[in-house]
Amino acid sequence: MTCTLTRNSKFFRIFFLYLSLFLVTPWYDFSKNKIYRSYWCKVYRYILILIKLTFIILLLTDGVQVLLGRMVLLSQKIIYISILCISILLTTITIMKTCFLECSNWRRLLMNCQYIDKKISRENSNLFWKIVWMKFIFFVLTAYELYIWLMIFDFSVIKFLPVLSYMRYYKFMVTTLAEILIGKIRSGYVNLNRNLVKSYHSPNFLHEMRALTRDYRILGETIDTYNNLFGYQIILIMLHCGLEVISNLNFSLGSIIMMNSGNPLLYNLFVCSSTLLMFSLYNFVTIVLKADATTQEAQKFLDLCYKIQDQFKMDSKEIDVMAKLISYSKRFFREFSACGYFKINKTNIFSLIGNVTAYLIIAMQFNENHLRKIGD
Repeated sequence: MTCTLTRNSKFFRIFFLYLSLFLVTPWYDFSKNKIYRSYWCKVYRYILILIKLTFIILLLTDGVQVLLGRMVLLSQKIIYISILCISILLTTITIMKTCFLECSNWRRLLMNCQYIDKKISRENSNLFWKIVWMKFIFFVLTAYELYIWLMIFDFSVIKFLPVLSYMRYYKFMVTTLAEILIGKIRSGYVNLNRNLVKSYHSPNFLHEMRALTRDYRILGETIDTYNNLFGYQIILIMLHCGLEVISNLNFSLGSIIMMNSGNPLLYNLFVCSSTLLMFSLYNFVTIVLKADATTQEAQKFLDLCYKIQDQFKMDSKEIDVMAKLISYSKRFFREFSACGYFKINKTNIFSLIGNVTAYLIIAMQFNENHLRKIGD
């Protein structure tokens, strides 16, 4: 399958190459459909991995000690360590899958995405402006947060902020890429359903049914590949978002309990962190809703096949073709999942809300017991 990118997908190629600078994605040659394996690519990859490992080691040795020393409540320390571990694990898994483990899956995913853009989905996209605005909002909020931290803490804490901000930006890039790819697959299913309705009145009905069957199979294989590449990352992103919600609410409650709610700097820090949290939750919820909508479009294809089948006579050749199409499509019906642990759909949002509520209650109990011990 040697498909070139359409004009509407050129920015995606540029964005993909930009992500490869941070080892979010592999170095990929779109014209030849293969991953770069040159000497200088390997040198750059190992140098960047070494730099990241150095930052992580410094953060785990000195940074954790310094940052935990500025926290009073035990629950804040536990939540912060959990968020830090998940961030490090997210970065590590993504780099391992990009550089060492999933090269063949990356190639298959990108080839299928190029095929979807050229053969199935021909819609214009506002991908450029969407990414530009999301990056602009992210950088403005991060810069404001860094400014507040500069006003509150001394240099012993501030020197670790660039590393923490980079890890947050890395998660943002992974989330953005995951959302874009789901959007491509969903657009493919939407156009596939439109083509199925149009082909019902086409004189080349049998030929077009064969093409639609092939396209449905490719879209199903693309979802399988996506699940293999991003399954664990989505689990970690979900955990990270949940812990960020607990941390933010716990921070505000802790400030009230410690009688520091009148500090304007703490108020600004809470507002900034809450805005970043809403931004992060928006990205996660968008992934979940798009994944759920894509599954519905895949199911809609089967429903349309049954409706079209009912329009033909029992002994006609067309009804046999539709029966084979339905049987074949059922084999390639796929849903997004987190490496098989759970399906990605709207129920994840309510699960997140329920888990956050439960752990927030536990955190409040920790705070109460810890402050009682301090008072005694």
